[in-house]
Amino acid sequence: MPPPKTTTTTLPCSIPTLFLAFTTLSFLCFSLFFLYNKNPSFPNPQATLQTSQNSIKVYVADLPRSLNYGLLDQYWSSSVPDTRISSDPDHQIRPKPTKNQKFLDYPENPLIKQYSAEYWITGDLMTPENLKFQSFAKRVFDCNQADVVFVPFFATLSAEMELAKGKGNFRRKEGNEDYRRQKQVVDIVRYSDAWKRSGGKDHVFVLTVVEYDPIALVSGYMYSENATSYLDFFVGFAGLVCGLSCLAAGCFASEFEVHSLADPVAMWHLRAEIAPAIILVVDFGGWYRLDSKSSNGSSSDMIQHTQVSLLKDVIVPYTHLLPRLQLSENKKRSTLLYFKGAKHRHRGGIVREKLWDLLVNEPGVIIEEGFPNATGREQSIRGMRSSEFCLHPAGDTPSSCRLFDAIQSLCIPVVVSDNIELPFEGMVDYTEFTVFVAVDDALKPRWLVDRLRSISVKQRNEFRRNMAKVQPIFQYDNGHPGGIGPISPDGAVNHIWKKVLQKLPAIKEAVLRERRKPPGVSVPMRCHCT
Repeated sequence: MPPPKTTTTTLPCSIPTLFLAFTTLSFLCFSLFFLYNKNPSFPNPQATLQTSQNSIKVYVADLPRSLNYGLLDQYWSSSVPDTRISSDPDHQIRPKPTKNQKFLDYPENPLIKQYSAEYWITGDLMTPENLKFQSFAKRVFDCNQADVVFVPFFATLSAEMELAKGKGNFRRKEGNEDYRRQKQVVDIVRYSDAWKRSGGKDHVFVLTVVEYDPIALVSGYMYSENATSYLDFFVGFAGLVCGLSCLAAGCFASEFEVHSLADPVAMWHLRAEIAPAIILVVDFGGWYRLDSKSSNGSSSDMIQHTQVSLLKDVIVPYTHLLPRLQLSENKKRSTLLYFKGAKHRHRGGIVREKLWDLLVNEPGVIIEEGFPNATGREQSIRGMRSSEFCLHPAGDTPSSCRLFDAIQSLCIPVVVSDNIELPFEGMVDYTEFTVFVAVDDALKPRWLVDRLRSISVKQRNEFRRNMAKVQPIFQYDNGHPGGIGPISPDGAVNHIWKKVLQKLPAIKEAVLRERRKPPGVSVPMRCHCT
């Protein structure tokens, strides 16, 4: 009997083909699910992070008007010109603002204007909410809802007004109006509930840097350039350099150290009282420096300041004094390298004298003394706009306003300053438009000139295009009277608040660590943070 026939059913698709089809269908289902489901069962960490960083909530401490805009009332009501400059643009040339204006203009005096960050930051916070649609800082009126507390004290203007009197009493307390104002601010802020809650670690002060030159005082020649001011102090008076250690290590205010030479002068008498706060400065030069008696720069000679740190504080731009040059307006540049300023400086600025002697007779290089009055300003505009490169050597401090004037002039900065700190690092890549040169290399005969000449025209043009892209980042002025009005979303004020936001995780951690300590317990200093 023949075997029975076996019936075989043939599937239209093979098993691998079905598996592939199933996998494809599953993938499409999941894709459609995430595309249309706006509330998935688990959050997207990246989306959450972006949402949390679209603004910073700022509470403005309640200070009397006399400590901010009232100072401008006082400044403009004075008829006495600044004794430190030969031609005061505010009291000898420029017409005064209209009386009874609530928000007056900031001074055009170059000694003061270069430090005007306090004015523009405060103006943004004072702007009505319906006009703040481009501001990164969102003002709140309950300190418990705030990320930070901003203290609207015009500390630099207060100091400069005292210094402009030229009476040599800035470091004395008696008869010093700036000291009186400093003390008033500290008394108000330190006894507030907001300060007690955080120990001041979430408070923000604007303390820009001003320094003095004792040799200039001996000679009686009061000079100021873009970088620093010669102030009416006495030679060798002791400076206050007390501070705190870094927040990340949870350190407390340490001991006082007294050294000669100059210190930053905004809040000079009471800076130690506000040291835990977030400090906005244009430079750390007055804090981080070598002692004048140091012979070899060894660590044992270094002043171990712990009052400021990049972990908690923010470097902000100087206000540029020269107008912006658009890339479309750029013309052929006939000079290789340009510098205008003072030859004789101190500390790290000694390198400037050596560079001066090396470069002054080099073909294609213009090195000249200068003063930021009306004539000096016009010379600087012409010099920077007609030069390929602009020299930026260290002065009394590692940085100066000159760097930001060069950027606005599309003159490629050449930084010869080993210890410089720059605004918005991490947001701005300075190597895309700046030439950085080690001091040791720059002081070799012809090394710097040869280095600059070796940079091709193509690379110079690329530097200039990159510079044009970042020009707005270093601009404060919003073009509105009194600084009250919408600001540029890409301007300096917004970038400052974004940098402050980056500091908040470490600051909040420090506040919480402080709260859980039993009464009387302190943490010893563990680190020196730079």
